[in-house]
Amino acid sequence: MSKIFLCDGHNLAFRAFYGIRELNRSDGFPTNMIHGWLRSFWRLEDEHKPDEICIFFDKGGSPRRQNLLPEYKANRGSPPEGFSEQLEWVKSLSSALGYFWKEVEGLEADDLIASAVRQLSGSDNEIIIVSADKDLAQLVGGKVKQMLPPPTANPKSGWNILDEHGVSSKFGVPPSSILDYLSIIGDQSDNIPG
Repeated sequence: MSKIFLCDGHNLAFRAFYGIRELNRSDGFPTNMIHGWLRSFWRLEDEHKPDEICIFFDKGGSPRRQNLLPEYKANRGSPPEGFSEQLEWVKSLSSALGYFWKEVEGLEADDLIASAVRQLSGSDNEIIIVSADKDLAQLVGGKVKQMLPPPTANPKSGWNILDEHGVSSKFGVPPSSILDYLSIIGDQSDNIPG
């Protein structure tokens, strides 16, 4: 049995970017995200010993979701200065570290992670989704768990792994009801009304 980590690249990249501010090379190129990314993944490997790490990135937004709801993610501006440049470095470094990564035009990391979970769920593998995105909690069940990064305000609190019971405790509903739950309460981060 292998332990496979399916990581939400953009979610973790933003956490790394905002977790460390004002870190630059001598020529002024920002390195805060790169530094935070490497530290996070080295810590994940040291503490949780995954057999395989797969990272999925958003690419080009989600036209399908924007057609359904034009306001979808309309509350988000352009990425902050230095983010996109560092993201390319993060992808290169991830390859150099032996991590598989993927992005597909018009799909979000959530879509790619859900597809990977479906492909792997019949196997004997333990699957850990690494993301703070509450949408992904609907995939938890059986050998699939979700690992939440430590809060940015309190990074020493560590990573929190949710199984089915953990999802129910956190949200008050089982994983199979997360979609209904989010439909009722909405999702401010994605600009979706309840």
